[in-house]
Amino acid sequence: MQKFHKFCLKIFIVFIIFYLQGCSKGCRSGEDNKLKEVGKLIQKSELKEASKILYEIIKNNPKSDKAYEMRIKLYSQLKRDGDLLDDYDKIAEIRGAEQLPLLKEICLGFIRTSFDNDDVDVKIDTVKAVTDLNESFFIPDLQKLIGDEDYDVRDEAASALKKFNVLPSQARLNEMFNSSNEWNRKYAVKVWGEDKNVSSIPEFKKALYDSDITVKIEAIKALGKKGDKSAILELKRLLNADEPEIKLYAAEGLVKLGEVSAYKELFGALDEDDYDIRILAIKILGETGGVDVTKRLRSVLEEDDEIVRKEAIDTIAKLGDKKVIPALLKFTKDDDYDVRISAFLALYKLGEPSVVERLKNGLNNDDFEIRSSAVSVIGEIGSKAITLDELIKIRQLLQDNDPEVRIAAVHSLGLIGSKEDVKEFRKALKDEDDEVKLEAVIALGKIGDGQVIKELRDILRKKIMSPDFKIQTALALGKIIKAAGIH
Repeated sequence: MQKFHKFCLKIFIVFIIFYLQGCSKGCRSGEDNKLKEVGKLIQKSELKEASKILYEIIKNNPKSDKAYEMRIKLYSQLKRDGDLLDDYDKIAEIRGAEQLPLLKEICLGFIRTSFDNDDVDVKIDTVKAVTDLNESFFIPDLQKLIGDEDYDVRDEAASALKKFNVLPSQARLNEMFNSSNEWNRKYAVKVWGEDKNVSSIPEFKKALYDSDITVKIEAIKALGKKGDKSAILELKRLLNADEPEIKLYAAEGLVKLGEVSAYKELFGALDEDDYDIRILAIKILGETGGVDVTKRLRSVLEEDDEIVRKEAIDTIAKLGDKKVIPALLKFTKDDDYDVRISAFLALYKLGEPSVVERLKNGLNNDDFEIRSSAVSVIGEIGSKAITLDELIKIRQLLQDNDPEVRIAAVHSLGLIGSKEDVKEFRKALKDEDDEVKLEAVIALGKIGDGQVIKELRDILRKKIMSPDFKIQTALALGKIIKAAGIH
């Protein structure tokens, strides 16, 4: 009898186990069906009803990682960033690790929402971030921006699409060339002009008579690039145009086609009253080069306008004429910050041996602007130009009293890109100055160290954050995740 009772007890226990397993499967099956329903509701933008169902699922099963994942999709549409990140935390806790593919999806979503910002600068910064991240995920967004009302946004989007090797079809380019919209016409000419497989075509000469100056300029550039000498007479005609920009680009095209007499127009523009025209002439001379170009640019170095001086120094460095080194030395002490940096970089590129020593001395200068410019230049040059002592000094400047110096120090160390500085960047995330924090975020994204993911997620969670800060933080996380092999 006793054996019979034991046997019955065993049968009962087995029955209970199977019963509970069946209930569990039934519950899971029911939950899965509800989640499928939620997915359909989200697709139809019936978000209120989807939210109710998710609330009930999570109430009954607080460990339902799938429900939290589905609610992330819901919060993404509602732009509830903080709640979205809270749910990500719960998923990571339930699964016992960072969920990098999911986090990447969240970061890309954060970046994508910035395309809808009304601020032109935010849109442009978003396009730059997307280009930097090199994610084809954003190609449809970039294509949409080609129709943006702001032409600068269109230009940035077009440049990004080119890097993704996404260009309009020939049929679409023909359509754009014949459009009433001047940007469309300009873009068609630009794409044809930059396409090595396209020879000089009639559309280029036709565009020389366009009513819009930007279309004419792209046509002039295209004819110069293609080496179309049949356009020489047309370009000479444009030397008499009313618009000074057209004259200068026509002169550039003629120089590229072998008409050296056109230098006269470019050199003459260096004496124009309009500093924009002087700057354009300097830039074009940097592209054309030539025997007397550096000699003529030396006279521009004494300009009162700091932007003109800076452009002249940058162009001289590009041309690589070492004879100008003595003339550049005094500009390392120029009153303008940007001019000083350009002078240091130019001298370094030209091989002036005293530059590095001057920079080292600048790190200890009492003037915060000199310390800042010295740090910035060292970052651009890289660690190969300095010893460990200077690197240690730059790290010490992360604690400088002046925020401009701290910003420069973080930026410089970020460019140098040593993982040994991750600890310093993490400290900089807590700096009282927002620009220092932003530079630290950018630096951490460049280095790609996974140990800072949690800290960057916490930064994203903050409600008071500039659009640029949000974009750069999401970009940094995206880079780190990509460096971890998640594509």
